[in-house]
Amino acid sequence: MRYLILLLLLIYGSAFSQSPFGQIEKFISGNKVIYEFNGSNCPVGDVSPDFEIIFKSYDCVDYKGVRWIRPLEPGTFLYRSEKLPDNFSIEFDYYAFKEGKPYVRFALYSPNQEKKIKNKESHTYNGGMLLGVLGSINDVRFGFSETPADHYKIYEMFKRSVTEGKIHKIQISVKNGRITIFIDGKRAAKKPIKFQVKPSGFGIYFYRTFATDAPFEENPALIGNIKISAYTGQEGSSKVYEESKSVREEERTPVEKLPPPPEKKPVKQERQTAQVVEYKKPKNIKCIKSTGTGEAAVIKDYSSAKMEAFARAKWDAVEKALGTDIQVKSVVENFKLLDEIILKDVKGFIKDVKVLDEKNFGDAVQITISGCVYPREAEKALSLLSRNTAFNVLLIVQKNRSIELDEMNPVTTNLINILNEQGFEVYDFAGDPNIDPYKVEKAISQKRFITLRSIFSRNLAGATIIGKIRFIPKTKGGQDIGYGIKSGFNVVLAQAQYYLLIKDKGRIRILASGSVKAKGTAPNVEDAENKAMEALSEVLADDILKKIDKYLASKRKVVTVQVEGIQSVSDNFEIKSEIQKLPWVKSIEDVGIGKFKVVYLENPVYLANTVESILGYKVEYFSPTKIILSK
Repeated sequence: MRYLILLLLLIYGSAFSQSPFGQIEKFISGNKVIYEFNGSNCPVGDVSPDFEIIFKSYDCVDYKGVRWIRPLEPGTFLYRSEKLPDNFSIEFDYYAFKEGKPYVRFALYSPNQEKKIKNKESHTYNGGMLLGVLGSINDVRFGFSETPADHYKIYEMFKRSVTEGKIHKIQISVKNGRITIFIDGKRAAKKPIKFQVKPSGFGIYFYRTFATDAPFEENPALIGNIKISAYTGQEGSSKVYEESKSVREEERTPVEKLPPPPEKKPVKQERQTAQVVEYKKPKNIKCIKSTGTGEAAVIKDYSSAKMEAFARAKWDAVEKALGTDIQVKSVVENFKLLDEIILKDVKGFIKDVKVLDEKNFGDAVQITISGCVYPREAEKALSLLSRNTAFNVLLIVQKNRSIELDEMNPVTTNLINILNEQGFEVYDFAGDPNIDPYKVEKAISQKRFITLRSIFSRNLAGATIIGKIRFIPKTKGGQDIGYGIKSGFNVVLAQAQYYLLIKDKGRIRILASGSVKAKGTAPNVEDAENKAMEALSEVLADDILKKIDKYLASKRKVVTVQVEGIQSVSDNFEIKSEIQKLPWVKSIEDVGIGKFKVVYLENPVYLANTVESILGYKVEYFSPTKIILSK
């Protein structure tokens, strides 16, 4: 009986991640690092040069003390070529949010599959796998194959449950013909393995299990701390699994509460929301010395006019330092109010301000100042004035091997005309001689739009439409099209790939993307291309306007407007009628004497400005959700 008990202990002991001698088996990593990603070469809000973007887009974020790779769209797929030896180890951390049950897949691919991946073939991430791990909020699925296999075979082999709301560590050892997989320090599987082909690289794929209204980029699965090492026969037992600092601290501290994304309604407490981290100003950036001049009319008293002129002079200095075309004075009149609004969120964008000159013209005052402008803080301050109804347009045209910025191409011209007809303000960059179209093309291909941030900061446009147009010859004149018939026309397909970008507190975010195409037919190639462009302009404008409608719906604000001193119903009706006629006021609801709820499509700063400049009221108090006025 005693021997039977010992035998049972040995059998079942091995099932609980223990060796035959009762000791817990620990992960030992390879002693020679082949590749490591710890986020050091991926700034927050940017991408890493380590990976090729096969589909969609991503950026890097800081969350729970780790620099993560975060997908911005479902279906994002990244790839890295990396030849692996016979004996190697893989380590990475992942964290998954709850909404939609997002997941991240890490997989090793065969050489043949790598070719398909490089060619960006459809669903190429699902085939040619030798090893795969899928991590979600509450389980990990994994598997492996000696020969290349499809994803359904790989991810149905093993499944293990994990605790929700935690960072999980995956560790894989392939050594001496055996593969061992550890999840959070515990052995999950151990099997014999001998790959018939060596892995050529690894891919990272992001998606979610089911659809949800929650934005994917705010509720994704994240991956970080990726490390691949080789076993050279010199590794020792000292390199065993140890929980990372972030994991250990997580056991001791409650889950951090993150603020909701900017300009969105607060989420319920139980929902976790990924932190959108802005760029921080590097310590070595110096301020830019600048001077500015401001004027103000003396209406009530000289002191008030002087304060207004001083505020205008500061903004004039900021615009000069950044080299922008903004001219804040053209869209905002009450600069004293503007200072109060901005300083609630941004401090120190201009320092060491000194008055150089003061002129009193009797009915007006002029102030000239000098100061030191800090670029990053100044850009952030200006971003608070971004206009939801203003757009940058930057479309490049790729012909053969050349790339052009043609302001007269029919696609750009028609798109701008249609946007203007809809009441939007448009900034066209096509005629800007300082823009290098090849750099724009590179930014589009790599989706590294952060490199164009200085261009987008030149004005107050809240969004940018950027894209690339290319031509695909379908039929050449004189070409045999069957049955001995030769085509008398050239048929060309024009294809546009575009992105709708928004400025989001110091970084560039992809709000939407699309790809449209149209055909042109003519006796010669040039005319066929022009006809294709004309047809494309209609399709592209229609597609973009649908995206803009969704964008404006997300930007719509409900602002409570309170007018002091109103006592009669007739005055109430008159004020309601006046506000309803203001630009970008979608609707207004009377909720009491002198109190209204206004649905506004623009930045609330401009509502405060227009009630002063157009209706003649004085703004006594401002916040993004409430404005108090007096006559």
